Amino acid sequence: MKVLIIGGTGCISSAILSECISNKLDVTIINRGHRKSNIPDGIRLIIADKNDVNTIQKSICNDHFDAVIDFLCYNADDIKKSFSLYSKVTSQYFFISSAQVYDYPNIDVSFEDSSKVDSRWDYSINKWAAEECLRDLSQKTNTAYTIIRPSITYGDTRIPYGITPPYGKHGTIIKRVLLGKPIIRWNEGKNLCNMMRVEDFAKFFVPLIGNKKAYNQEFNICGNNVYSFEEVLHAIEENLKVPVKTIDLTPEEYAAYIPERRGELIAGRSTDCKSSSSKVKSIIPFVNEEYDIKSGVAKTIDAYVNNNWMDGMDYSFDGICDKAVKDWCNRNNYNPKDFNIGFIDYLGNASWKDKISYYCSFHKGRLDAKILKFATKIYNKLI
Repeated sequence: MKVLIIGGTGCISSAILSECISNKLDVTIINRGHRKSNIPDGIRLIIADKNDVNTIQKSICNDHFDAVIDFLCYNADDIKKSFSLYSKVTSQYFFISSAQVYDYPNIDVSFEDSSKVDSRWDYSINKWAAEECLRDLSQKTNTAYTIIRPSITYGDTRIPYGITPPYGKHGTIIKRVLLGKPIIRWNEGKNLCNMMRVEDFAKFFVPLIGNKKAYNQEFNICGNNVYSFEEVLHAIEENLKVPVKTIDLTPEEYAAYIPERRGELIAGRSTDCKSSSSKVKSIIPFVNEEYDIKSGVAKTIDAYVNNNWMDGMDYSFDGICDKAVKDWCNRNNYNPKDFNIGFIDYLGNASWKDKISYYCSFHKGRLDAKILKFATKIYNKLI
């Protein structure tokens, strides 16, 4: 079968790509080419931005794919552009939605027909709107849709903790633990969610390609395993053989430090989000999950340690965490020095930009930090 993937180097998409290749599918990917080293040999690569319609049309106008999988759609407008372009060259269009489309505060375990949507998070609202748009558009064509709703997926670039740096920079969490800096918890780390390594996710996903039982259907692919964020910290602790220090904030207290992620924290990470994958398992009954949280997180940590900490440290995230810890220490009569609060050059190669990033996050809201951040933006534009 011929498959077209838009993306292909992200946490989920790289695992799907690898599984497609293992199943000897004929794969083409559309990618900006910024990470060619992450793209396996032997596949057709079209280097283009997802919005470069002319280049894409010229490259695929003579093709027909059994499936198109677009990993870069987040809202209804994205779906309109993507589906109008790719529905002409495929029989099956995959949209990666999210299990966050469910109204979790009002349900215990989500099934595909459970109530929607949690209005506290724009991400959830936008993913659901994209689903509805896709179903409507598909009815007007001969192209079937398949909607996939993952819960928390993780792989070599992601530790499945609730609030983290960007993928590829999760070594920041590992270094904080190793250096005795606290990790921030909320609700005592008790919130539950399905967590699934992407290699296991891909094993359920790929058999849906070209599978007519998946046409015009929605599927949770979330796995059997439900864990708390505290269990994730225990898995890190067990692997590193170093105690994970934590401080406890309420979700509202933590959200004050990361207002741009408020919806994610309050709706997505401070609410139990449990999903059933029974529907997909009724179609793909022969697949079993390989990883539990301990073995899965261990594989992630090994990937960072053995690959030069991948994309490096996120000193902005580190600064925000340190600021929250310092304030907590001041409120609770602890000495911040006992928690190693302050800038640490974790890898011995921190640049002046890293130091400024940390400073601006740690002193966020102060006039000098605002001026420094603005000056840095101007400098980056000039060079």
